[in-house]
Amino acid sequence: MGWRYPDGGFKINLNKSGIGYNFFNDNISYDENTKLYTGDTTYYQNSNISNMGKGEEILKRISKVRKINMIANICLFSIYFMPIGIILKLLIAGKWKVKLTYEMDDVNQKRYEILNEFLQLLQQNKKLWQIGSSTKVYNVKYNAGAGNNITRHVVSITKKMPWYISYNIDVFCLKLRSEKIYFTPDRMLMFKTFKVGCRNYNDIRTRFDIVNFVESESVPKDAEIVGHTWRYVNKSGGPDKRFNDNRQIPVCKYGKISLSSEDGINILLNCSNHKLMNLIEEKFTEFMNYNNINRASKGNVDNANVKDKWIVNDEIINDKWNVYNEK
Repeated sequence: MGWRYPDGGFKINLNKSGIGYNFFNDNISYDENTKLYTGDTTYYQNSNISNMGKGEEILKRISKVRKINMIANICLFSIYFMPIGIILKLLIAGKWKVKLTYEMDDVNQKRYEILNEFLQLLQQNKKLWQIGSSTKVYNVKYNAGAGNNITRHVVSITKKMPWYISYNIDVFCLKLRSEKIYFTPDRMLMFKTFKVGCRNYNDIRTRFDIVNFVESESVPKDAEIVGHTWRYVNKSGGPDKRFNDNRQIPVCKYGKISLSSEDGINILLNCSNHKLMNLIEEKFTEFMNYNNINRASKGNVDNANVKDKWIVNDEIINDKWNVYNEK
């Protein structure tokens, strides 16, 4: 749990019984333990993943092998079904593994290098968090002066594809709380439990910001502390002396990255090193510029210099996963 500074001066009115109300928002609740009056909660989570890229044959194949692998993992935990799990693993490795080879021309190669540079910069942060939800807080003096209560989870970036997919290039993976997102050359490949989906980069909306965060946990080594507050704070910003257990809390400056789409992508990240944010944003913008150049080139059917194709299990796919024909 963390706290974020308020975005505005929205006030709460209290009647004699102590029950909160507001002329603009009736969704206010009171917690006897925390003494907090809270309002609406905004959730940040992906939805409709299974509908993203639905019907594309390569996704069907990946989904099928992934489900078999999950069944094999379950079998391995049982003495009685362990042989079945071993057999399934051997079949995946020997016959069912999805083999993907990506061939790129100079423009696409450069584009993919820039995408990886963006992810490498993101990886340099000592801490990355996925924001799960944000709840409005009205009586901020009981909340270290923060106007929002934030739920978050530590996430990471690795350079690894699932073992049942063989690749001829390095692919970074953003490991979220309940999902894994693989950044392939032309789209994001998303896994969540039994769901598999994909989304083109041009369908993603991004936003990069800097935020001040009241850090209730340990401060990452690369984070900048820009001030301090108190668990219970008075109007002047000093400690509320009515509370004996009042402790001082650092305020850190963090980076903020939002990834969203009209059909269900909704990811919000905080980055511990805000000084990297300008470079991160510039690198992603550069990647999208190359992405647009590539799309414009493919729009010209007479442009014979564009060479961008998947080779899936020895069958060529001209940058169209949905023309894959399973053997």
